[in-house]
Amino acid sequence: KFVDVFGTRTSLTQNFDQLIKSAPPAQANEIRKAVNVDEIIEGLVPIYDKYFTQEELQSYVDFYSSPAGRKLVETIPHVMTDSVGVSLKYFKAKLPSIPAEEMK
Repeated sequence: KFVDVFGTRTSLTQNFDQLIKSAPPAQANEIRKAVNVDEIIEGLVPIYDKYFTQEELQSYVDFYSSPAGRKLVETIPHVMTDSVGVSLKYFKAKLPSIPAEEMK
């Protein structure tokens, strides 16, 4: 449940779809046959079990199922993108001797 409300499944699916779109057709078909998002998620479950208790995960599920939690999950990718832009602009201004392409 946590991977769903936290957006992990959606993110993996979007990344998978993007990979398929950017791959040549023959490779896209091979990737489509070989990769299963649910199998990736099965591999993540032990990691969550390692670092979080069931009670903690349930509290996260409760939060991310709330309107505020859903907004956070939907908004964070945009915040991160904007933050990277601000950081790059800052570094370019402070370190003009470093070529911009090296800061990407």
